[in-house]
Amino acid sequence: MSSVTYRLPDTLSGSISEFASKARDYEDKRLPAADFKAYRTEMGVYEQRRDESYMARVRTTGGVITPAQLRQLIAIARAHGSDLLHLTTRQEIQIQDLALDEVDQVLTDLQAIGLATKGGGGNTVRNILVSELSGIGAEETFDTTPYAMELTSRLIAEPDSYGMPRKLKFAFSSAEGDVDYAAINDLGLVARIKDGRRGFRVYVGGGGGNKPTVGWLLYDFLPAEELYALAKGLKNFFLDYGNRKVRSQARLRFVFYKLGEEETLRLIKEYYEKARTASAPLDVDTNIDERPPYAYRPVPSLGDAEAAYRLWRRRYVTPQRQEGYCSVLFPVLLGNIWLTDGRMARLDQLLGLLQTFGDHTLRFTNTQNIRLRNIPEHALPELYLLLRDFKDETAVPVMVNNIISCTGADMCRIGICLSKGLVTAIRDELLRSGLDLDRLSDVAIHVTGCPNSCGQQLWADLGFAGRAMRNGSHTYPGYQVFLSASRHDHPALSQPIGCLGAHDVPRYVCRLLAAYLREGAGRSFADYLKGDGRDRAIGLLADYAEVPAFETDSGYYTDWGADRLFGERPH
Repeated sequence: MSSVTYRLPDTLSGSISEFASKARDYEDKRLPAADFKAYRTEMGVYEQRRDESYMARVRTTGGVITPAQLRQLIAIARAHGSDLLHLTTRQEIQIQDLALDEVDQVLTDLQAIGLATKGGGGNTVRNILVSELSGIGAEETFDTTPYAMELTSRLIAEPDSYGMPRKLKFAFSSAEGDVDYAAINDLGLVARIKDGRRGFRVYVGGGGGNKPTVGWLLYDFLPAEELYALAKGLKNFFLDYGNRKVRSQARLRFVFYKLGEEETLRLIKEYYEKARTASAPLDVDTNIDERPPYAYRPVPSLGDAEAAYRLWRRRYVTPQRQEGYCSVLFPVLLGNIWLTDGRMARLDQLLGLLQTFGDHTLRFTNTQNIRLRNIPEHALPELYLLLRDFKDETAVPVMVNNIISCTGADMCRIGICLSKGLVTAIRDELLRSGLDLDRLSDVAIHVTGCPNSCGQQLWADLGFAGRAMRNGSHTYPGYQVFLSASRHDHPALSQPIGCLGAHDVPRYVCRLLAAYLREGAGRSFADYLKGDGRDRAIGLLADYAEVPAFETDSGYYTDWGADRLFGERPH
């Protein structure tokens, strides 16, 4: 049977000890800040907006974590003074607000429960994405999770997976007709079966940020057992050809821009062939025992909650391809799990219930939520009664809980705008709007607080990227607006159409969605925006071209959730 999660590298204890030593040297002024940063980021440790407050980013391949591990991770975070866990768009979990002298023990405690932060940041092979419905989705080609786990286990054990020219990001899609995140990662792998043999369509060089692009097609079919050789060859190619002098041009796609598509693909194939002759095939045990035997549990009485239960079930519960089992989306507002929240005891009860259904019951999603899996259908009423305390999240339409935000300028040192504040404002405006939000469950709205792509604004139906804007002598928070990524058969990034002040964004979103509900005529929102909806979206921007004067509305010059003017630093 395949392992639930990845294998920790044998070198991890030594890496944690080295981190602790470097942290002491940094605190004692014996190690320059830049040298310490280079090491700690590759260990998945980042300084946050507040000086000397740190975040540890835990690697969870494909978002997979067991209920027992999550319970223990919560206990570790609390024991070391953290009040916040954050789910990321790369299906990871961050322990935030740590003092530096607590971090090495956090890393040691995580190691004891089979988890690590190494490779969670810096110039490394980063957390590998997997479709959240992999293994349970009705439309999937095959479950790619075991391949991601084995690939992770082998790569994170190799010294040259660290200290690269820049980061390498991998993503799996489990359905042949749904390219999705595989198109915008350095290595994208889409499950295929050809002549009865498992394998992958392979894309390389995709990514957001500076000069973004979807990936180039490398192979239409690569046998699954050759996956490690491909990853190794690509890594070796990047080590040799990646730009180590100019950080802004250090991602894999810039090699394509420099050498051209034909030559870059030729070289990558050459490196793959060399790795194939020197590497053992990827040996993957695909026999995952997802659903252990369970004892029947009597259905609790729902009483007057029956109607609310049925609405929740319609919105958040999806039948699995395994008869008698369901998956459930558990929304986590803004990806934040506050450890001071009075509902934490209820969350612990929920995790206890999930443990009775086995280890394969939890995945973090790339929409910063939690996907509960392999839930026996008869257990749904009991599960609902535990989730009912989270009514701010579970009693509303799905689409408002799938709006993505990066961590924003309140936490991130390079952030410009308070993206989480904007998402909260959009969410509130939508819930007040009277729109039929249940008809919009597939709409993807992504917000990032700066021109980088942590919030994945380039991979959205409607995306927003934060920027500083100016009216006369005053700056105000604003966003560049992006429309209509294509995430399926013919991938394409969303395109910019203009800019908006931050305070105009929520109303703009509501007006555009209202127009879609009137005019969409059975089309998806993405298809609407590729047609006449694009003109509608651009036309609505014009309504917000006139910015109020500072003397008339100083609030416009304050970001969502801020208590001071935009650009002012705390005293």
